[in-house]
Amino acid sequence: MPALHFGRYGFSAVIAADDIYVLGGKTSSSAGQYVTSVERFNIRNNAWTTIESMEIEHYKGAAAVVSGCFDCD
Repeated sequence: MPALHFGRYGFSAVIAADDIYVLGGKTSSSAGQYVTSVERFNIRNNAWTTIESMEIEHYKGAAAVVSGCFDCD
């Protein structure tokens, strides 16, 4: 699997259909910045795509798939 476009830790991840979504987190474990970016990995294409960012940062959150769609809390 190729590396994310933006390194992060404390992120949330969820799988929906052929895609893995990685959202939020922090840029480093100490004084890192919280991030709003969301990246999608397509399993068939073996490629990451940066998609629309979240309005609010999420760090060590949770994500779930409901009826084929995901939401984070």
